[in-house]
Amino acid sequence: MIWLPGYTQVVLGASGGPYDQTDNPKLCWHTTEGATLAGAETAFWSYPPHLGVDPSTGERHQYIPLDRRAYSLGNSDAEDSYCIQVEVVGRADQSHTWSDDRLEWLAVNVVRPVADTVGVPAVALMFYGEGDGYILASPDSPIRLSLADWDAYSGHVGHQHCPGDDHWDPGRLDLAAILAYAAADQPSDILKELPTVDFLLVDRGASYLVNTQSGFFLPNAPQVTPPVPVMERNGAREAVEEACIQVRTGR
Repeated sequence: MIWLPGYTQVVLGASGGPYDQTDNPKLCWHTTEGATLAGAETAFWSYPPHLGVDPSTGERHQYIPLDRRAYSLGNSDAEDSYCIQVEVVGRADQSHTWSDDRLEWLAVNVVRPVADTVGVPAVALMFYGEGDGYILASPDSPIRLSLADWDAYSGHVGHQHCPGDDHWDPGRLDLAAILAYAAADQPSDILKELPTVDFLLVDRGASYLVNTQSGFFLPNAPQVTPPVPVMERNGAREAVEEACIQVRTGR
């Protein structure tokens, strides 16, 4: 059984079940919609995630081994798809305002150990919040993946992307910043797995390493050595990321 070092093991109401597949690992982000981890644990006692964390207090709890599926999605078929789930204390409508210190804490204490343990790659879907022009809290939301695309995707997703679900957490969480913090002190770990890079996309001050053949898309990435071509185009991120997703998922 896979338990993360530094996490306190907490027994709740369920101990996990087997995955249907163990390829394409993904990390699914939730927000607890409350102020304390203790309150969240009372709420999700019978359907726990793998992990529960509170950056404000430093609490790191693990409820289910990472090699067993968790229960915090509304679609059990999605949970069977090698999906590690983490509940972060906080609210979806506030996650876009979280401080840099809070985002860095999540990078160091969640992203890095999960990536080191099960190999979740440093790529993420776009996360949406209120005012972004989409109906989010609906199974029919256009930002949700199909079950086939969910199974094929490997990287960081939100509850809002889960097929057939109606939750929109964790809101517009800045995964680009979190992944950048996770990579900051270990560039060699990123670059040793980096495919050939076609270009560095710069969009509204943020940068992304892109490989169009493999569908590699690394948010907030540094320039690499030797330098690669730079494409500066505001508003291009969404189209480029979607094209990369289509390549990775074979759509």
